[in-house]
Amino acid sequence: MSNTLAETLTLTESFDQAMQGVLVECSGDGSPRAKVTGIFMTLSLDHWQAVRTLFAHDKPASAFALLRCQYEATVRAFWFHFAASDEKVQRFGSVQAEDGVLKEPTAKTIAQMIASMAGRAPAQVCKQLQEFNDSSLKPLNSYVHGGHYAMVSTALGELGVPEAHRVMVLRHSNGLAGMIAMLSGVGSGDVALTQRVVQVQLAHLPCMPEMAKDT
Repeated sequence: MSNTLAETLTLTESFDQAMQGVLVECSGDGSPRAKVTGIFMTLSLDHWQAVRTLFAHDKPASAFALLRCQYEATVRAFWFHFAASDEKVQRFGSVQAEDGVLKEPTAKTIAQMIASMAGRAPAQVCKQLQEFNDSSLKPLNSYVHGGHYAMVSTALGELGVPEAHRVMVLRHSNGLAGMIAMLSGVGSGDVALTQRVVQVQLAHLPCMPEMAKDT
């Protein structure tokens, strides 16, 4: 029998607490690349926390929109760690402004970032990020841009977004958080910590996406 949304939220809190107990011991090497990667990791986890809060307060459309932001921050974290050039690291690691307005550095698209990680990042990471991109990005775009999906879910509530779908989306959000935790372990260079991250995820499979069972 599948867990309810309330049960999945409770399991997610347990997963978060267990993961934080491991991540508190993780630290990067202090390099510019590690610092930029860490910023996007933090951003991704901030989005994760907000997604859970929105689901808990029955705001699924906003939770879905923020899942898109969480996914993109996750992709960028992996890209900066494994594939971004030193020039890109330097540009994103510094603040540039024109006439007092923050200047956004040019960057690859999400699809280009994933493609550039091939052969550099673990194949399973690229596979999971690409699968999410292929299956979820189009409907999530609708929520981000106020499209039909967002309108229907807001107007119809439970009828527009059944509980089972909310649970599935929350589990995908948890999966992205698990990937960030793995990246944190890898970035620390401590194999034992990375293995502990894996064990925490395996202990919380009921709130993780189905694909986590294949890792």
